[in-house]
Parts: sequence; structure tokens; C-alpha cells
Amino acid sequence: MPDMPAQEQPELQRRRRRLPLAPLLLAAIATAVYANTLKAQFTFDDSFAIIYNGDVTDDRKPLRALLINDFWGQQLRSPMSHKSYRPLTVLSFRLQHRLGRALLGEWKEEASRVPLPPNLAAGSGSGGSSSSRQLMGDHQQRRGHNINPLTFHACNVAAHAGVTVLVYRLARRLAATRSWAGSGPGGIGGASSGIGTGYPDGFDWAAFSLEPFIAALLFALHPVHTEAVAGVVGHAELLCAALSIPALLCYMAAADGRVASTRAYWGRLAAAVALGWAAALTKEIGITIMGAMVCYDVLVAPLFPQPLRRLFPARQARRLPHMPPQHPLKHHTQQQQQQQQQQQQQQQQQQQQQQQQQSVQQQAQPKSAGSSTSSRHNRGASPAAVAAAATELLQQVAAAANGGSGSEAAQLDAASRRQALRLKLQRILIAALAVLLYVKTRSWLAGDQLVRIYRKVENPIPFAPSALTRKLTTGYLHTRYAGLLLAPLQLSADWSYACIEYVSSLSDPRNLATLALYAALAYVGLAARPWRLLQEWSGHREEAPSAAARAARWRLAVAAGLLAGPFFPASNVLFYVGTFIGERLLYFPSVGFCLLLAEPLAAALRPLLPQPSSSGGSGGSGSNSGPPPSRAQRGRAVVTALLLAALLGFYAVRTMERNKDWWDEERLFRAAQKVCWRSGKVQLNSGIIERRYQNWEQAEAHFRLAREADPEGFCEPDFHIGLTLLNRNLTQAVEYLEKGVACKYTAADSVKGLNQIFQQLLDSTPQHAPEVMERWGAVLARPHLQRYTEAATYYESAALKARSPLQAVLIINRGQSMLTEAAQTAVPVGRTPDFPVRVPADTAVLERLARCMAARRPVVLTAVGTGVSTEPDGLATQPVKQAAYSYLAQHGEDCRQPIEALEAEGEEAAARSATFHTGLLHALQQADVNDPWLQQEWGLMLVASGRTQEALAHLEVAGHIFAAQLLPPSQAADKSLRQVSVLDAFGTRPISKAEAAEAAVAAYRHAVHAVDTLSAEPGMVVDPAARKQVVCRLLQQVCSVLQAQLAQQAQQGPELAACLADLQQAGCTADGGRGGSSSSSSGGDQPGQQPGQPGGRDEL
Repeated sequence: MPDMPAQEQPELQRRRRRLPLAPLLLAAIATAVYANTLKAQFTFDDSFAIIYNGDVTDDRKPLRALLINDFWGQQLRSPMSHKSYRPLTVLSFRLQHRLGRALLGEWKEEASRVPLPPNLAAGSGSGGSSSSRQLMGDHQQRRGHNINPLTFHACNVAAHAGVTVLVYRLARRLAATRSWAGSGPGGIGGASSGIGTGYPDGFDWAAFSLEPFIAALLFALHPVHTEAVAGVVGHAELLCAALSIPALLCYMAAADGRVASTRAYWGRLAAAVALGWAAALTKEIGITIMGAMVCYDVLVAPLFPQPLRRLFPARQARRLPHMPPQHPLKHHTQQQQQQQQQQQQQQQQQQQQQQQQQSVQQQAQPKSAGSSTSSRHNRGASPAAVAAAATELLQQVAAAANGGSGSEAAQLDAASRRQALRLKLQRILIAALAVLLYVKTRSWLAGDQLVRIYRKVENPIPFAPSALTRKLTTGYLHTRYAGLLLAPLQLSADWSYACIEYVSSLSDPRNLATLALYAALAYVGLAARPWRLLQEWSGHREEAPSAAARAARWRLAVAAGLLAGPFFPASNVLFYVGTFIGERLLYFPSVGFCLLLAEPLAAALRPLLPQPSSSGGSGGSGSNSGPPPSRAQRGRAVVTALLLAALLGFYAVRTMERNKDWWDEERLFRAAQKVCWRSGKVQLNSGIIERRYQNWEQAEAHFRLAREADPEGFCEPDFHIGLTLLNRNLTQAVEYLEKGVACKYTAADSVKGLNQIFQQLLDSTPQHAPEVMERWGAVLARPHLQRYTEAATYYESAALKARSPLQAVLIINRGQSMLTEAAQTAVPVGRTPDFPVRVPADTAVLERLARCMAARRPVVLTAVGTGVSTEPDGLATQPVKQAAYSYLAQHGEDCRQPIEALEAEGEEAAARSATFHTGLLHALQQADVNDPWLQQEWGLMLVASGRTQEALAHLEVAGHIFAAQLLPPSQAADKSLRQVSVLDAFGTRPISKAEAAEAAVAAYRHAVHAVDTLSAEPGMVVDPAARKQVVCRLLQQVCSVLQAQLAQQAQQGPELAACLADLQQAGCTADGGRGGSSSSSSGGDQPGQQPGQPGGRDEL
């Protein structure tokens, strides 16, 4: 260290070795105070962010999905998306999940459950409580997972400790900057900036380190951080702060000139922008660090940057030889360093001479009474005279060092000032462009910047009845946030409506708190006098800002950039957000609060610190030797120390006690009940907790209070009231669950619950099956579900179970009216995960469903009228089959599978669809398995559903039965098939041989087409090529039998020509599909084998 006296180096080395102890101690304190969160479970929003988020738990998902999904795993462009774009946080969750599995292994399901009370863990209770607790909606079901929360909580604690160390570094840098920034004329850090050439023995190390340590300690222990650290979702806040603070430190290094070259300068700026962007990708408020950079550059950073060589010894040996001429960063050349040293030496010599002259004068004065007053006066004026002389001499030396006082020096100063301003404006422009680019990129990805899905219960301000109420409530909201920072006595996991009532009038006394807050902020802004910056930058104000002015600007920069700036996105000023009050949102803004609070506390505690010696160089702020503190100052310092100790103790105890509330959801919401008992969501979750203990009355009371918070918009309580009433009043339970279907947040759970209830009702009261099934169909037809295909199926099923034809007609009429009304107000709605097969609300589809329901009316009414609809084999009666044949002949192709025309649903969805046509046909086919018409129709239905292999068997059976009708009973190899009585297509008379031949050919032709749709894949049960050969031989045999019969009768009817044409159209050849000439070309010369001969009837 060439710039430092040799006797100062040991002291410096000793101080430098001692400095790392503070960060280690702070990290240990931050870890210790949050160590009891390691036993916590997943609570509140953790389930949706971690357990139910496939981007976190599904390792098979590609990482690119993180770039197009929001924080909760939904598509970012979806209307239901929360628009929270935090891919780096989700990536961190994913890595933590993998780390937990690697280090701790897969936990058993029981290991992650909260212990249940004995009466709940022992059994299901009485009165149907077991079934009700199995329904979705009970948060106890969320604990059935294998994800280990320990890893997530440990990472949060470690991240908080790291952020605490970063706060210490930031506070240390800001405290050092405040002591010298802008001390030169016009804000220029020049020779008079007070930056010494080394660390004198009298440097006040304790005072310099005290303020950062207090700020970091306040941050480590503040109770408002418990939600961010103890809750896993708060990991986004921790990552955001952990990236934002280094970004600001990099920018400060560039703005202060603490770099070795232009490459290092631009590298620091690039790192600041990159880290700021990374912070924004962990939490949206991270982009506000760009505003903190601008505030620092405008209010604190000197116009001419100067390295902090006195406070940071690592910068002592650095020079700037690579700077371009007249660049502001070239302000510190080696020659100017030497001029600084000479100036300080001259200043010290002048002070020594003044002191010697003063002592000589005091010794020469007579000790008379009349001269005592003059002597005291001279002694009192001497320090001021010395200071004035030193200042005058210092200015002269500075002028000489800057090149004289002529016009040449003035021109050089003006040019340097313009270059410095250009550089400062470049940095500000870079920060502004980074913000603009982030906003545009996020808009392109999300399609919308703002959250549109919040309700009054989440944020009541947008729903206030008047503009005055919105403004007053917003102001009071800011006051409540400030109160959480100043006095974190009441903490709650949820502050939703109506925890805090509207401020609707100017006479409300809560407005006084709002005025006090805004007055304090205005005082901070006005005390800094930012308008003087323009005068200083333009050169119209030559005198340096005072220490008080520098401190005021420093406070404004911290308040605006690190307190108000990060809080601004959640302030509801320019736009409304989906959260009214969230304690985790104060994690990063509390950095500015702790910095502002630490400054007066450290100043008040300074008299208790050891006073530095005055030997060594001056160094401006480095030398704080002065008169010792008075007894009153020490007394005030002692009181401040006691108050600070009490505050820190309160913070530590309050934080550790609050951490226990986050151990599980029961503790969390029981604690919230004490603070926000009016909150709708707090009451809702409290009711869910009571349901776990089967406290049905208390649970219902909580749910009804939750419903009163916002009866119109808060719809979840209806579902939970319905679940609770299952054990006492089933009728009311169904009513509330049906209301829950209208709520998009509980629609799926309500449908599941009602499905179980109606199934139990069908099992327990079969005599009321028509009413139960019709009501269930009405539930599925609600506009919020639009499950019209399933609804129509249940309406017709209810009609089939009717006790009289009149009841059946009324049910069918209501079903048709439902479809008609739905067709008139058709609106496309997305599918739900629980019901992936859904017919979109398309007018043509709904009209088709209504038309098919009307076509099936005769079948249903015939079955009900004959009294056979409820019998196992009742549908096999002649009247019912006749009505079914007529329906299939006229509307079978149109109504076979209405959903197959919906390309949006896909084949897989269509295969899972269960329409009434399918159910009716299956019942008829099961009632008479030898009916070839039903076998054929069932095979065609399976083909339409994509079940080709199953369809092939039914089509072949139908062909066999039809073909058997062509032979006399004595010639039939399978006499059981010949004995089957087959009617014509309308069920009015026995089928003729010509009709049987035509039907057999049609059945085999459908079978050939079904074979053609099969693909020869490994593992298939059916070999398509071999199966087609068999079917083609069967088709040829039918044509041969028909030809032989016509030959015996000496006839040549059109049936044979049609059969041969069908054979050729199906792609069958004379050799059974193996190639060769067409069978049609053989005519009657090669009739083939008769059924019953080898190779013929054997296939049948």
C-alpha cells in the first residue's frame, strides 16, 4: 500500500480481518430465529404452488413449459391465469423438489400428514360423515402427497440469511456513500471531498460499521417477514431480494466510479441490468430495482465519480490508465492523487502553525481581571478562525491543483461537467430501456399485464361504491402497510374482505393516520430539495451541498427507491391487484424501512462508541476526532441502546412465536381468527378446520359468516355448507351443492359431491329413480357446466324409469325444452379436468340432440307403456323391438354417435362418451344377443367410437346369423343359428332370403371396412390381413349360396349382381383376398364351396 503510512498498515490489517465477523453473525442470527420453521408443513397457497403444480412435481415436463406457464402452473395466456410470471422461482421449486428426493428419499404418505385427533383418526364417525369427508374441498385431502416440505423450508431459511448479509453490504455501502457523495462543488467529488489517502489511526471504524449492522439486524428479526420465510410461496420474495440487492450494488459501483477500466464500467452496468431482469423473473416487483438505481444516481451518486479509497482499501492500488481523454472516470489520475496528498500535507502544516501562534498569544496576554473577558473571547473565537483559514487555504490549493483560476480551467470544468452529465443520463436511459423491454416482453408472453380474476373478497377497492371511497380506502391501505412495518403486533395470513371496512367519508377518523403518513413522506421529499440538483448540474450553484443536504437526499433515495418503489406495484394506485394486504409483499420494501430506521439509531448510539485518536491524516469523514460527548449525550445514547435492545428482543420473540402459526393450517387460521375474524376467507378456512374434527355446527357457523362477507361474489361457502349439511339435512345439502355448481372455483368438487349423493339416493331409494336422475340431468345442464350430452342421457334414462307414460312424456318434454333453450343461448365453454368429454354449446349439436331425443320417444314410451322398462329382459319384447327397429332404420346413422362430429373433442373423448343411444342399444342387445340387427348396429356404434377390434366380432356374428337364414335347416352346419327367428328391418314380418342375403352382405362389407381401418401393429390381437381373408371368403360364400339358389330356380335376379358388386367394392378377390382375378369375372363358372363343405361353413 504505497499511499499509506507504514505505521497505519497493522491497524488496517487488523480491522480488515475483523470485518467478516459481522456478516457471519448476522447470518447466524437470521438462521436461528427461523430455525423452528423447518418442522412446518405446506400451508395455505403452498398446495397450489407446489403440490398441485405439475411444473414443480412432474420431472417429465420439459423446462420450456416454465416459460409459457404462470406461477401456479396454468397457461399464461389463459383467461383463468393469475398472470404471475415467475419462471425462475418455479425452477427453484423444481430443483428443491429434486433435492428433497435425493437427500431424504420419498416420504410415505403418513409422514406428511398433520396428526389427527383420536376420534377422527380412529374411524369415520356416524351419520354418513365418512362419505362426506371423502369429498373434495376438505383441505385435509391435500396432505395425501409424497412431497417433503423440509427442503423447501430449509432453502427459505438459507435464502433469508443470505439476503440479510446482502442488506448489511448494501447498508454499509450506502452509509459510506452518504459521508462523501457530492461534497465537491456542484456535487463533484474533487480534492476536497474528504477522501483521504489512507486509513488513519483515528478513523471511526465502530461508527462506520454500527449503522449497517443495526439495519441488517432489524431486517433479520422483523416479524413481518414470517409469511415470506415460513410460507413456501414466499420463496419468490426471497429470491427477488437476493437478486435485486446485487443488481443495485453493481450499478452503484459503476455510478461511483469504483471500477478499473471502461470495460469494467460497462460490465457492471450490464450485470446490474441482467440481475434486475432475473429478479423480475422471480417476482414482478424485481423490476422496480431499476427505479432504485435511478434514485441513487440522481440523488446520491456524485456528478464526477470518485473511488472510495479511504473506506475500502481494496481500491487503493487501482488506477484508471485506460480511460479516454476528458472522460469523467479519468478524474483520478496518479498526478491528481499526488496533488491531493500535497494539499493535505499543506493543510496539516497550516493547522499546526495556527495552533502554535495561538498558544504563543495566549502566553503573552496579561492575567488581569479586565483582560479575562477578552482572553475568553479570543479562546472561543480561535477554532472558527482556524477553520476559516484552513478552508481558504484549501480552496486555493484546490484551484491550483485544478489548473489555475483562469478561463482555461473554467472551460475544462464545463467540458468535464457535460461529459459527466451525459454519462449519468446514459445510465438512467439504460435502466429505463430495461424496464420498457421487460414490460413489452411480459405483455407478449401473457397477452395482458394485469390480473382480471380477482373478486371483492380478495381486493374490495375496485368494487367500492364511489370514487371517494376507493381513494380513501387506498390511502388507509397504505397506512396499514406502514403500521405492519412500525408495529407488527397483529399479523394474519389473510386480510381479505371484510377484515378492513371501507373508508367511505372524510370524517372517518382513520383518515388522520393516512394524512400523517403522507405528511411524513412529503417531509422526506421536501427536505431533500431535489430541485437544487438542476442548479448544481448546470454549474449555477458552485458551493457544495452541506452534510445535512446530503443526508436528506440520501433518505429520499432510500425511501423512494427501496421502500416506496418495491411497494408501488401492490399499492393499488395505478392499477388494482389481486391482493388487498399481503405481509409477504413487505419483504423487499422493508429493506428501505430498516435502512431509514438504522440511521438515527446509529447516530444516537455514537456517544457510546470508543472515540478514535486524532493522529494520522485527516481524511474528511474518516477523522471524527472532536470534543468528547457530554454526559447528557451519553445518557440519551444509553436510553436509545436500551430501547433498541428491547425492540430487537421483541422482534426476535414475536418472529419465533409467529413462526409456530405457520406449522400447519389449523394453527395458521386459528391465529388469523384473532386478527381478521370478519375476513370471508379466514372464516371459510376456519370452517374447514372445524369439519376435520366433525364439529358440524361450528363449521356451518363459520361458513355462513364467510358467505355474509360477500353473498354475491364469494361463492365457495355454498359448497362447504352443503358438505356440512350432509350429516343432518340432505335436502338442504343438495340445494347448497347445486349452488356450488354455479361457482367456477367449486364446480368440479360440487359435481363430484352431487354425483355421490345421487348415486347413494339411487341405491337407497330406487322407487324415486326418475326424480333423482332428472334432477342430476338438470345439474349437468346448468350454464356453468354445459354438460348437455350427459344431461340429455339422464333425462331419457329418467323417462325410461318412469312409473307411467305420462310421467315419461313430461320428463322427455322437459329435456327437449332444456336443449332448445340451450341452443338459443349457446356459448362455448372450456372443459373441466373432471369431465373431459363435453359437447361444446354449439347450436347445431344441441338441435341434433333434441332431434334424436324426439326420435327415441316412441321406444321409451312403448317400453314404459307395456310395463317392461324396469324388467331385466323386458326390452326384448316384440313391441319394443319393433319400435327400436323403426328408430334405427330411420335415425340410426344420424343419432348413432352425435359426439363423433365434434372434431375438437377427438376420438379418445368420443370413445368415452356414453349417450342414451349407446345405453339403449346396449340394453336391447343384451336382452336378445341373437338379434342380428342389434348386433350389426352395436358393431357400427363401436366402429364410430374407435373400438374396431370389438366391432369386428359383432359385425361378423351379425353376418353369420343373416347368412344362416339362406340355408334350409337340414343343410346348416350350425343349426342353432338357423333356428333363430329373424325379422325384417322394421320388425313386422320374418325376413326373406333375399333380404337375409342383402343383410349378410352388408354386415360382411362393414366387417371388411372395419378390418381396413386396423393397422398391423405389434401386440395386436387381430391380424388385419388374415382376418380380411376370412371375411372375404365368407362374403364370397354368401354370393355363391345366392347364385346356387337362383340357379336351382332358373332365375337371374338382381340380388346376385348386387352381391358380386359388393364383393368387388369391398376389395375381395376370387382367392379370398390373396390376389388374382375378381370374383365378379368368374361369374357362375366358379361358384365356390357351399356352406357346410370344408373351407366354407367352418369359418362361419
